[in-house]
Amino acid sequence: MTTPQLAPLKRLTIKPDARKHANELGLTMVDIERILDNPSRVQPAAQGFRWFISDDMAVLLSPHRNISAVVKTNNIYVTWGINILPKAQEVAESLGFTEAEVQATIESPQSTNPGRSEGSMWHSRDKISVLVGATGVVLVVAKNMAYRDSGLKILPKALAHARANGVSEEDIREALANPESVEPLSKDKLRVSLGGLRVTTTAWGLVLTVTNERSAPSENNEERESEGHKWTPPAEPQEMGKLLVARGFSLRPDGHGRIEVTHRQHPDASVALPVTPKDARWSTNFVASVRKTFNIDLRP
Repeated sequence: MTTPQLAPLKRLTIKPDARKHANELGLTMVDIERILDNPSRVQPAAQGFRWFISDDMAVLLSPHRNISAVVKTNNIYVTWGINILPKAQEVAESLGFTEAEVQATIESPQSTNPGRSEGSMWHSRDKISVLVGATGVVLVVAKNMAYRDSGLKILPKALAHARANGVSEEDIREALANPESVEPLSKDKLRVSLGGLRVTTTAWGLVLTVTNERSAPSENNEERESEGHKWTPPAEPQEMGKLLVARGFSLRPDGHGRIEVTHRQHPDASVALPVTPKDARWSTNFVASVRKTFNIDLRP
């Protein structure tokens, strides 16, 4: 086998995330250079990217010689003929989708929508939706939320909460079938929105949470100010953290220089509290993000 001849290592660059993952795996730049110079095989990806694969490691190289990813080879499935993450393939198989159906959805979608990460794209067809990353790797395989399913699978707690907030099962079905937006929360969870109704569901169609923002009491900012009760959010992250804890939120570092904020009543939702905010309006924007995500107003 003839291996590709690369330029000297000094002409390569590496993304910060790739460097971090390499460090976590105990790989030096010399190790990465060795994989690039002598791979067991080279697997093409989208947009001119290529996977250089050794016995236990793989390096993703861009056409501009930028190292975009460093992973263990068991994080890339080779049992299918397409590049797909193990979790995505497991979900696809649990939903009864075949490799041919995933491939057909990518090649001949009935609709496409940009994903949250740069360069990613949702491809939808019949009952299936596939999220493909910028490098051509399949990241998520899920049920197409635009496909109307006659059955509704929902956790009893979520159904009880929905009914208590004036949401019927038909309302939930309508949100799943005709959402205004679809937001991936993780590799196997989605949040769909219709009006003020937000439904969190697994990729295989189990409804986890239902939030009805239309039923939440609203306050008029102008009335607040006219009555002399204008509220200014805490300007320091430490003070904001104290306010969050006082309102029942939980805080923990996310390992990326921010604090993950969660709430027990919304187990599948989270926002990030910056430790060193760079925007002067960060606190106002953060309060608005908390209100949108958890339907909880931090204002007194």
